[in-house]
Amino acid sequence: MSVDVTKKFIPGHGTLFIAPLGTAIGANPLASFTLTGPGPTGWENLGHTSKDNLFAFSRDGGDKTVLDSYMADGISTVYDSVQWALGVNPIQIDKNALDLAFGGNFDVDGGYIVPASNVGVNKALVVLLTDGTANMLFYIPNTNVAIGDAPSLDAAKFLELPLSASILAASTSDIPAAANGQPGIMKIYKASLVSAAPVISSALPSGAAAGQVITLVGTDFTNVTGVTVGGVTAAYDVISQTKAYVTLPAGSAGSAPIVVTSTVGASPAKAYTRT
Repeated sequence: MSVDVTKKFIPGHGTLFIAPLGTAIGANPLASFTLTGPGPTGWENLGHTSKDNLFAFSRDGGDKTVLDSYMADGISTVYDSVQWALGVNPIQIDKNALDLAFGGNFDVDGGYIVPASNVGVNKALVVLLTDGTANMLFYIPNTNVAIGDAPSLDAAKFLELPLSASILAASTSDIPAAANGQPGIMKIYKASLVSAAPVISSALPSGAAAGQVITLVGTDFTNVTGVTVGGVTAAYDVISQTKAYVTLPAGSAGSAPIVVTSTVGASPAKAYTRT
């Protein structure tokens, strides 16, 4: 892709939305989530958070180990598991913030009970950032949230509740598995963020006839708008961003290049021979 200075982003302001696990994010999250708004159905705006200690993603693990055999060195590499987390520091001390921090409850006298032990609260999260002209959004459907460090006091600053959200693997109903088969943990949305044009790496079986279904494997089968075989429009079913089924249309035997077109552009023609 070409160099484009307009793609930069400065997160000048932001907020956090919370929801029960499995809450839908909606079809157009960049428009439906706003900085001071309540959020779509099921989502709550956590309100004011610290500007001294902004949202902070952290990543632990992922160290690689190179394995040797007795015959040769460096024949394989393995990686440790990775744990992602998100740090958030609410300064709007209300029920939502206290529940996320302590998982407690209110007593009849109005006091909030902090339990001796805390197993965390399972929540779906949306981090919304804005630079004043455009939004950027992180959808994190499966987290476990609890207090991190103990709160500290500073007479010249707001009281903060330092929360730590462990980011867990998402259900495939919330986020499809990645192209390598690994479960997804979050999705990133940004204005003008688009995938690349499709690329077809294989079309099997070869030599199929009209009416038969072939399998396309490739990349960026996202927002597909059409498939042609030998220049003739074909019926298709996109299974994932790397896989699609295509029903061969009527046509003559012989060479019938396949092209997949998406909202980004058309794939290079993939050579195919039909019967």
